[in-house]
Order: sequence, then structure tokens, then C-alpha cells
Amino acid sequence: MQDYKHGSHTVWDCKYHLVWTTKYRYEVLAGDVGIRCRELLREIARSKEMLIYAGSVNSDVATLNWTHSLK
Repeated sequence: MQDYKHGSHTVWDCKYHLVWTTKYRYEVLAGDVGIRCRELLREIARSKEMLIYAGSVNSDVATLNWTHSLK
């Protein structure tokens, strides 16, 4: 029950799973582009106060499991 968020009349735990693929699954996220993509995802998550549970950037797909607090 520690991971649940509490409101005045609610208890909730909302997690999101984002899968982002390139067009035609071209392998463009390799090397420096993949590293920059990872940096951008982390930067955006910090600015929006999101908590990233898991994520990966492969050569043709980026996945992200995250949650955030609703304010």
C-alpha cells in the first residue's frame, strides 16, 4: 500500500507504458541518436515530475514505463 497515491477520497496507482517506433521500423536509434533520445526522455520526465520505472532505447523502438503525480 506504500506505492499507492492518496487523494481526499481516492486511492490510485496509475502507470503508463509508452512504445515509440520509427517509421517502417528503420534502425535509426542506434549510436549517438539513441543516446540523445534517452537523454531527452529523461530530461522531459524530470521536467514533468514523472518517475521512470523502466525504459530502453533499441535501434528501432523506444519503450518507457512511468508514472506521475496528478497535481
